[in-house]
Amino acid sequence: MLTMPACGGIPYDDADMVFLVNRNQVVAYLVNDPTLHLYDVFLGYDNKLIYVFRKADTKELFRKWKNHELSVPHIAGGASCD
Repeated sequence: MLTMPACGGIPYDDADMVFLVNRNQVVAYLVNDPTLHLYDVFLGYDNKLIYVFRKADTKELFRKWKNHELSVPHIAGGASCD
């Protein structure tokens, strides 16, 4: 079943997507791949923002994230979302 983003945009199948809550990870992905398409953002459990990306588009970024190979800019303000 396809999900239609509340903000409009491209419908997506949840099974093809990755749902991230760690804003440091999201920023690192976007900084290291400025062409990465963000499919959706919505408020999830405990009022945390959920960022939706296509799994296939983030596979290499995730590998680099796990191996601490992505540059991660400092995000000022607020509590950590880890």
